Amino acid sequence: MNFPDVDRVIYERNPLAEVVCQLRFPRSFEIDKSVPADFQKGVSEKFPLIEARETTTFSVGVAADDAAPVRRTIYDFATKDRDYTLSLCSNFIALRAANYRCWEEFYSLLEIGTKTLRSTYAIPFYSRLGIRYVNLINREELGLADTPWVELIRPSALGLLGDHDVPHGSIAEQGAMTVIKLETGRVAIRNGINFDDRTGNKNFVIDSDFFCEDQIEGDEDACKLLSRYNGYARNAFRWFIEEPLHGALGPTAP
Repeated sequence: MNFPDVDRVIYERNPLAEVVCQLRFPRSFEIDKSVPADFQKGVSEKFPLIEARETTTFSVGVAADDAAPVRRTIYDFATKDRDYTLSLCSNFIALRAANYRCWEEFYSLLEIGTKTLRSTYAIPFYSRLGIRYVNLINREELGLADTPWVELIRPSALGLLGDHDVPHGSIAEQGAMTVIKLETGRVAIRNGINFDDRTGNKNFVIDSDFFCEDQIEGDEDACKLLSRYNGYARNAFRWFIEEPLHGALGPTAP
């Protein structure tokens, strides 16, 4: 399935709460055995801050004697403002944007990481590529507190929220997940109401996780697929929202 193509815009009131891209590769024992000093040199101009954290993976369905946990270190390299974090582990590299602005900026920072990875370690191919866009719609912040969800979100995505016979104040949470086949890969879309404990508001989440589990040989092929997924994500988000919400987000030409 392909969502209808729409023109690219940049929203003044950006609904993206988080964008994460991860590229997995066969485990590199070289990354496991020593701190990635050369990798740090290669990315330090844009990512000067570094932290390390431990992760433990347990095998499920394996006999207790053979189920030794696998411990690995994840190195997080952050920009000065911490808007972006580049993470390196022995089997993946990832970029997380906590304040996403545009695709060009995001990809340029990811490219610094992948080029440094390839020049520092022997990475034969990527075994999985994924990019996730998490949109959070807060009606109160948009001045739409009194506007029904059915006027802001496509009714078919609202479940019981789209039923006028159901008192919406009684719905604490609502959600759905749909996995859609794409020309290359798939997208898992999670959408629904999320209750914000901090503000007490009910927000609508559109969480689109695009992924491909085929082998990808080089960075050029990965770039092409990520760019395609970026376009799909734009089309999918626009398909979910109605015109009043689109206008309230403040679309501007890129």
